Amino acid sequence: MKPPSWLGLTLALVVLLTATTRSASGTKLNYPRVLLPIFDHISVNFTLEVVEKGCFKWTSSRLDLIQITPSYDDVDEDCSYRVVVTVINKEKRRNTAIVLAEDLVTGEVLRCDVILDVIDQLGVLTTTRELYLEEAPETFELWAQDAQGNAFTTLEGIEFHWQIASHRSHESRHGGAGDSSWSQVLRFLTFSESKFHVVPRAIERLEAAGVQGYMVLLEGINTGSARVTARLPHGEYSHVPPVDVNIMVLANLILNPSDVYILPGDTIEFKVLQLKQGKLHEIALNSQYYLEIEDETYASMSGNAAKGLKVGRTFVLLRDRNVPHDALAGNDEANSKATLPKASLTVVDPMKLTINLLPHYNWVTVEGESHEIALNLFTHDDHQITLGAKYKIQSTFDESLFYPIRVTANGSSIFGETIATGSSPVAGKFEKVSYDLGQFRI
Repeated sequence: MKPPSWLGLTLALVVLLTATTRSASGTKLNYPRVLLPIFDHISVNFTLEVVEKGCFKWTSSRLDLIQITPSYDDVDEDCSYRVVVTVINKEKRRNTAIVLAEDLVTGEVLRCDVILDVIDQLGVLTTTRELYLEEAPETFELWAQDAQGNAFTTLEGIEFHWQIASHRSHESRHGGAGDSSWSQVLRFLTFSESKFHVVPRAIERLEAAGVQGYMVLLEGINTGSARVTARLPHGEYSHVPPVDVNIMVLANLILNPSDVYILPGDTIEFKVLQLKQGKLHEIALNSQYYLEIEDETYASMSGNAAKGLKVGRTFVLLRDRNVPHDALAGNDEANSKATLPKASLTVVDPMKLTINLLPHYNWVTVEGESHEIALNLFTHDDHQITLGAKYKIQSTFDESLFYPIRVTANGSSIFGETIATGSSPVAGKFEKVSYDLGQFRI
């Protein structure tokens, strides 16, 4: 049976009303409340817009405090979903204006409270306070609060003065007047100078005028520490204290090995690697970089070689004389001391010896193949021990089957070639730890 025509019309109306209700209830402004600063000679702008767009008429409850300028995308000058709010009030006290946006299709009214107040304090927003040489410049951004601790919504269009003051670590301060090549550790970059950034619209005009805004780029040029200071250069805010932030600039260094186990009395050499232009380069210890042991109960350090003294765990620390790392550097610098690379060094007794035929870990091979017999010591919890020159692992095998071409000084690696067919037992021994593999078959 065919349904009556009025039922279809009713259903269509229900669907239309439901869709309209959902659309109206979901309409909102990008900000329901904004806090804007007051200046004597600057009119701060902020853009309000309806997220879902549409056709709106804008009004303000206080034309003496703010000016609203709708942006029109079409020829119809009565239809806009975006408006620029401009602060015109100069009175240094808290005021509020209400901006209303009326949907010309549904009649729905959206509201935004525009609060005007004076700046009471500044702060710096950072993602890190440690910069690395030869890496992309880092963005540092200011925020401001009123006397109640509320953050201002925008600082766009406001000029700020930024300064860098480099300072030395405790050791470098006593290095003499000639040691000043690294004293400038940071520099400012404009966004247009950086190949990693685009100029933010919020500071585009300020940068074009050669002045700094609430956002700057900082690049490390030498290792060391510096203090970055930002202030408001406006007479009406001369009472607002500047904000300081301590920055460390470090070389992108890696200690190798980063985690190692050695025997008492044995030594291990550490390498310092620097990441430059995407590649690792070994650098020598010099007047700037040096290594030290965190706890000399368990190990000692001489140059880049650490010697195990007693069973236990400690750390090998990479130091940079340009960078403060202890309380002697002074309170400000101690609070911003850098996290420099370190390596774990564990002095242990051996508990297990293993023997493997590399590279396939298979003792069945063919004549004429090149192999390495690897003899490795392990701790009770299966950590491999790095063996230095003080100790030696003894091994026995039939050299008429496997001819040794080269043997490391400590006996842990035997490089050779299979020269005949047959089978032979391979055995290894280190002091009281021994291992007998069985048959080596060719």
